Amino acid sequence: MGVNDINLNQKTGYRFRMIHVVRLFQLLFFLNTAQIGVAQQRLFTNQQHFSVEDGLPQSFIGGIIQDDDGFIWMATLDGFCRYDGRGFKTFRHNPKDSTSLAANVINNLERFENNTIRIYYSPTQVDVFNLRTFKASRFNIREQLSKIPNARWQTNRVGLTTLNWFFMMANYKGMGWLNSKTGKVYYANRANGMLQQDTISGIVESREGKLYLVSENGVQVSDTSRSKFQLIPFATHVKKETATEIVNPSVRFSIVYLPGNRLAIADKDKIILLDIDKKTSKIIRLPASTIANTDPINSDLQVDAGGRAYFVNAGRIFRLTESGELKLLWENTSNPASRISAFFIDRSDVLWLSVNAQGLLKIDLQASPFESYGYRAGFVTDILEQAGVKRGGILRPQTYAEASFSFRHARDTKGNLFFNSIWLGEDKIYQLHKQGLHSFPHFPVPTFYSAILTMPDGAIWAY
Repeated sequence: MGVNDINLNQKTGYRFRMIHVVRLFQLLFFLNTAQIGVAQQRLFTNQQHFSVEDGLPQSFIGGIIQDDDGFIWMATLDGFCRYDGRGFKTFRHNPKDSTSLAANVINNLERFENNTIRIYYSPTQVDVFNLRTFKASRFNIREQLSKIPNARWQTNRVGLTTLNWFFMMANYKGMGWLNSKTGKVYYANRANGMLQQDTISGIVESREGKLYLVSENGVQVSDTSRSKFQLIPFATHVKKETATEIVNPSVRFSIVYLPGNRLAIADKDKIILLDIDKKTSKIIRLPASTIANTDPINSDLQVDAGGRAYFVNAGRIFRLTESGELKLLWENTSNPASRISAFFIDRSDVLWLSVNAQGLLKIDLQASPFESYGYRAGFVTDILEQAGVKRGGILRPQTYAEASFSFRHARDTKGNLFFNSIWLGEDKIYQLHKQGLHSFPHFPVPTFYSAILTMPDGAIWAY
């Protein structure tokens, strides 16, 4: 088979020589220098969608967790369900079984201890559910909290933990906690000598059992027995609750403990990263959303298995890297204004989320970030338009069904795109560069060019 060698180093005229080559098929190319001008919906190939037709009991999901055995559990408005990698199993209220769920409408979930979880039906109705025996028991700790005088436990300034339920005292008089096993109440304040200051902006507990009480001018850290506190003074930039926030505890605030003696705080539209050992406070401003009508306020922070915080903002899911930088994990490109009602990253770095009562999405964050598009006009026409070829001219309907198979293309080191036009019933080679589009003359016809190759010396080989 012969091939025409086109020397592009000369402005006019082309030299030809015959050589023997092996046929080369180039099936993909990357348009990394192109402007995408086609209004197409992106489809992420690492996503999998589950709906009611796939076995979900209901399409709205309010909470997602993973148990010790690796199963994924979801709270819905019609029961509690488990996904085992193949299908869904749903648990509902049974009036004849006192160990079944107290109700079917579930608002949220929270990990507890010994492979059990807390199921929240309302702010005051909670079950503890065993994820292996599938038995539920009633949990009245919120009723106990409501009986503690001057305790403000309905505040999102408190990070929940496995055993202790924290609360702030009214009028900024310290804090306390209720042990959910023993029912015993403990207090920490200046009056009993445990704290050096009573005004507290946030509370969280580490896995080792240390309490971190954040104020605007420092962090008070307890020992693991929570009997002594040490004040680490530095400017945290975390302000105390305002009177409006005390009345309306739904104002967005979230606090989590991170490895390395660090805290992450989501405060309205910013993230504050505290390093207790270095006594530093880093404020991270989030990139503005380009989509109108999206909520600019952060969701609650969560921590993945690697100890990294992640959260939702304006239809996007971000993660804090070990160096304290933001990494965009996922973005709702089809309908950014829709609310993400639940999200969770499991131990395999798979993101599970639910958007606007549309079922469940599973996204493998370790998969290649490859995106696919639905055709707008056709394979060749769409990718050439994305590459910068304007509509009209050669961008016209393909002449036969197998045209996409015959399309060949290549880019050189300068970003110029070369492609054949056999898909249009022509025997030409085109070049797309900054000055526009043109075809090369002096080609013997008819010729079927089955491959195009760019060379380091600027030559283009068409086979």
